Amino acid sequence: MRNFFPIIIIAATIGLVYIYVWPQYNNLKTLMADGRNYDEILAKSAELRQIRENLREVIRDLPSAELDRLAKMIPAGSDNVQLILDVDNLARRRGIVLENFKSSFSEDEVAAGRGAEASPGASSLYNTMTLTFKFGASYENLLLFLRDLEDSLRIMDILSIKVKTDSERPTVQNYEMSLRTYWLKN
Repeated sequence: MRNFFPIIIIAATIGLVYIYVWPQYNNLKTLMADGRNYDEILAKSAELRQIRENLREVIRDLPSAELDRLAKMIPAGSDNVQLILDVDNLARRRGIVLENFKSSFSEDEVAAGRGAEASPGASSLYNTMTLTFKFGASYENLLLFLRDLEDSLRIMDILSIKVKTDSERPTVQNYEMSLRTYWLKN
């Protein structure tokens, strides 16, 4: 029995190593790998904070006129009344009277792929509004109006233009136009 006791202790030690120590060692290796991943994430976080601070400095250095232009391109809110006024002023410059305004708001239109050029994750940055209106104009005035829309600072996508000819006025066509504009989410 004296010789058998050391063999039992060695077997118990080997069993203890396989049952308790080896799983703990594997768990420790996993935790160390996770720790390295967290260190990498913290380093990226510090890098992103530095980039954010650099961008804030760039924004602070921009002239206020440039900031106003940026705010007009993609406003911080959905000011549909101002948008209608801006589009109407562009049309009036060409002698066009807009009528029958309809607007619809959609947060998921771009995300669902119905947008002209939907990109992944884009809907998380902005909302959209579709504006539809009717007007009568000559083809030349329509082209000038479209050029004015293109040159305006506000980002707008023309979704459709429907044309109807007017038998009473052959030089004037009746148009129904739909356009989409964007604003930043709060």
